[in-house]
Amino acid sequence: MFGRVHSIETFGTVDGPGIRYVIFMQGCPMRCLYCHNPDTWDINSGTQMSVQELVEDISKYTRYIDGITVSGGEPLLQIDFLIELFSEVKKMGLTTCIDTSGIVYNENLDFAKKMEKLIDVCDLILLDIKHINNDKLLFVFLY
Repeated sequence: MFGRVHSIETFGTVDGPGIRYVIFMQGCPMRCLYCHNPDTWDINSGTQMSVQELVEDISKYTRYIDGITVSGGEPLLQIDFLIELFSEVKKMGLTTCIDTSGIVYNENLDFAKKMEKLIDVCDLILLDIKHINNDKLLFVFLY
């Protein structure tokens, strides 16, 4: 399976517990005014990578990393890719983490089933809530 990857950080220390291999996925439907990674917004940009390519690269760092974190962009746009990637990474004995705004979550039965599969192989979800008040939330985004 292939996913669109924006970039990789091999020694992340702020994206979850311990030292992390951080994968920044491409694509995000939000346009936050103070986005740290606006170059990740376009879902069609980035580098297409296979799960196997990432697993091979991650294996080079297993001596000193505690796990991987997938951030973005919005990683849940590529949920099928995450499920397969996290399943393989768990076999390596590493922890898995998602950094998401949750914006793409919906109660569609297919998506809910995929979320259940993802949660089964995910150790931590960093939920980046943009604002709890829908009226004020609109001011967070650029349109």
